[in-house]
Amino acid sequence: MRKMLACILAMMLLASCLSLSVMPAAAQGVVVPGDKDGDKLVSKEELAV
Repeated sequence: MRKMLACILAMMLLASCLSLSVMPAAAQGVVVPGDKDGDKLVSKEELAV
């Protein structure tokens, strides 16, 4: 019974680690409206334009 619980816990931990590692890769495709230089921040100069 203990081995089964440990196995389930290990699988849940692995699943959460995999999802956390995929999220940053998916975020690379995010486009920030108004960002002219590609730094994903809209500066005051970019807002003024």
